[in-house]
Amino acid sequence: MQFTGYKRIKNLKSKKISILIEIAFFVIAFLFILFSILFGKDTLKFIKLKKTERDLKYFSEIVYEYRELYKYLPGDDPFAKARCPSSMYIGNGNASGYIGDSDSINEEEQAMRHLRCAKILSGDVDEKYENYPRNSYGGIFKFSYINLKGKKFNVIKVYKIPLEAMKKIDSGLDDGNLKTGKIIVIKEGKDKNKEDVLIYILKVY
Repeated sequence: MQFTGYKRIKNLKSKKISILIEIAFFVIAFLFILFSILFGKDTLKFIKLKKTERDLKYFSEIVYEYRELYKYLPGDDPFAKARCPSSMYIGNGNASGYIGDSDSINEEEQAMRHLRCAKILSGDVDEKYENYPRNSYGGIFKFSYINLKGKKFNVIKVYKIPLEAMKKIDSGLDDGNLKTGKIIVIKEGKDKNKEDVLIYILKVY
């Protein structure tokens, strides 16, 4: 047998608990909105930065992986067609030791196709127009080579990254100086359309 007063006390406790839960929910929601307003941009910048650093490490690693498998660099591989005979757009590299110095094919584009053919990089080998991997800032990653002070280097080129982010990436992965080390910045393009391109030098021989 239960008394009416007991039911009232029980209902009152339930209402208090319900109100406390609602208050807690609104406090958490308010704090989340406040955090988003105050720190949202900085958090997004940090995420973009760290993802780009991870991607650079990843792309450098898969070049080494391909080299270990086939003894050639992706894009520069002279036997790529034989490795992927059913592909419409695979082309052989010139085996020069550098990605992008062939006159007969676009080795920068073929590098992505060779990696996809080997199942090292995800994506469709037979896309008619090569879809380069995108970076967090809306630009692309591309394997290539550059001449620097009379020497050739295989590199990863990263486009459309703000200079401020480039400096932070250099500090995180290299020596903090965009003019020295394995991460540098070069100007690419013509006349007024030149842009800063982040260069990650690959130590492959």
